[in-house]
Amino acid sequence: MPDLLEELRQTLPPIWLGTRTDELTGHAICWGTVQNLRARREAPDDAFARAGNRVIVIRDRFLPWWISTLTDARRPPVVLPPSWRRERTETAHAAERQARIAASANKHQVRRAKVGNRPVASEPADARAAS
Repeated sequence: MPDLLEELRQTLPPIWLGTRTDELTGHAICWGTVQNLRARREAPDDAFARAGNRVIVIRDRFLPWWISTLTDARRPPVVLPPSWRRERTETAHAAERQARIAASANKHQVRRAKVGNRPVASEPADARAAS
């Protein structure tokens, strides 16, 4: 990370308007996120100054803090604990699926068709499919 810090020091101006942070950093640092961190008091106050109603970022105070917020790109995979994996077995899934199929079949077994102005019960869906 020291290389990144030095490279950003050479690239960024000593001070800049906060709203230009996204543009100056190639959108690597999002000004909206920085503002949220400032509001939660997670960013150092001495890295910023005010000029009227505009916020100025002070590079040499801002960059060390921002570098400290970075983490490694590779992380260990997330493995669920064994108890979580055992909770929902295939048989539980199959039983649930069968119950949904049965409920759906009972609900839609007899369909109604309109003849003129009066509804007429038609044959069950299974009988229609067979013919």
